[in-house]
Amino acid sequence: MTANADSGSTGDDFLTFSVPTDVNVWLGHDVRVAPPKWMRVGSADGFVRTDHIVSTNDSKFRLHWKSFESGKVTLGGNTDNGEQGGRSNYIVLIQPKPPTRLANPTTIGDVVPLLAKADAERGRRLFFFSQATRCTNCHHVEGRGQKFAPDLKSIGKGPRRKPAEIVESILKPSAWIVEGFRTQTIVTTKGKTHSGIVLGETGDVVRFVDTNARRFDIKKSDIEERVSKNVSAMPGNVGEFLTPQQVADLVAYLLALPHPDS
Repeated sequence: MTANADSGSTGDDFLTFSVPTDVNVWLGHDVRVAPPKWMRVGSADGFVRTDHIVSTNDSKFRLHWKSFESGKVTLGGNTDNGEQGGRSNYIVLIQPKPPTRLANPTTIGDVVPLLAKADAERGRRLFFFSQATRCTNCHHVEGRGQKFAPDLKSIGKGPRRKPAEIVESILKPSAWIVEGFRTQTIVTTKGKTHSGIVLGETGDVVRFVDTNARRFDIKKSDIEERVSKNVSAMPGNVGEFLTPQQVADLVAYLLALPHPDS
């Protein structure tokens, strides 16, 4: 797709792509011509017109947006009549959809009945791409993510192999904490407070990662107070944003991870 060669594109299925998570698609359409009919601007199932304008050296584009679920997204052409010239083809911006707080938080009892028919592939997309989970901020799976949290490859084969217990570890992470991953709070001599986990330490320095997955060193001479808490560094509010089916799918993915010895 190019700015000028495709400016006269038509039809309802000009551009197709896949997204791994729910997204807002922002489409910038040249202000010199009316948006094509397939955008259904202003209708309940169409794009929403905004006042935002993107300018280039020769064109201006008005932004419109629409939400799409994970999977295939299809967009139509730039025009209704196929005329070239006097316009540029539209531009597309893709934004992961911000998490929405549920009216009723998900509970363990809501999830367990759904485990039998959960979808591991949907769970994988949640693990890697959901803004509500942000699992890879701390966990390392399939060669991706950080190694700030317990290894999940054996989660379905170890002492907490029961699916209901894995559900609990997601919704209530502080109910069972792997040794070495309790939250520590460090207050420095300059009055700054850091909460997270200790990755390691020497005689002079504490290697630390905070709850935003930022990694840094703190000199021990700069520590005023250091407290270990019986609280997991993993966010405890996942159930406020993931539906019961989404949690079930996430568990299905974790259970499907290959064991290191397999």
